[in-house]
Amino acid sequence: MYLFGGLPVGLWSPQTTDVDHIRTWLLKKPLTAPEHQLARYILANLNWGNDGEVTFVGLTNFYVIVMLFLVGTKIGIVFH
Repeated sequence: MYLFGGLPVGLWSPQTTDVDHIRTWLLKKPLTAPEHQLARYILANLNWGNDGEVTFVGLTNFYVIVMLFLVGTKIGIVFH
């Protein structure tokens, strides 16, 4: 993961196809797989609008939220 640590992920504006790849890595790869770790790194470092400038909005944002819910249920997180 150290290879990706310097990438400016916060400047990236992911498209739906990009989020599809991230979803596939999260749902189909083991937690220890490099793809799963990279997907988590990407999501943790995207610009979610904390600085007032959102890099992606609308359906892509909603799609990521639903995807994270699915991943959470896959690994056994109970949502109340």
